[in-house]
Amino acid sequence: MDDRIVLPSEIAEITVDYSANGTFERSSSVAWPVARSTSGASVNLSKVGEKDGKTAHKLFARMGKSGWGGLYRGRIGQGLVLRFDPTVLPFMGLWICSGTWPEAGIEKQYTVALEPTTSNTDSLASADRNGTARYLNGRAHCRWRLEIHLVGASSNFNFQEFCTNIETPFMQSGD
Repeated sequence: MDDRIVLPSEIAEITVDYSANGTFERSSSVAWPVARSTSGASVNLSKVGEKDGKTAHKLFARMGKSGWGGLYRGRIGQGLVLRFDPTVLPFMGLWICSGTWPEAGIEKQYTVALEPTTSNTDSLASADRNGTARYLNGRAHCRWRLEIHLVGASSNFNFQEFCTNIETPFMQSGD
């Protein structure tokens, strides 16, 4: 498979929030994109592998000045890029699951998710402990803009244009 996760070149390491089968130690920092596993093996985290039933990682990258992340689909030569303000959303969460999760149940995920976020953990308690939890007082708000760009398609859409266009009826066959 030629699918790749792409992050800005300023990202040199990521934090492990979860890793199935002890591939990486929880709460450790590992190199991006090629990391050393707990067994000493080299793992290219940017390559999306086949459904193997043993790989799942929840990772967080602290964004620098560049607020974007992408997924390139090699088979079709297209990609999806998310753009956001890293001063508001300073982390990019990556959920990479190749058929390992959930642990109980028959329907296992095969997923890659890019998640701009305010924290470097999925746990509010952990975010509170490490100072990345965002709390809002009554009537307060936190706003951000997320742009989604399709690369290799006929045109680019920002998130608002995308939402508007999904309400347009699809053309019928022969129209």
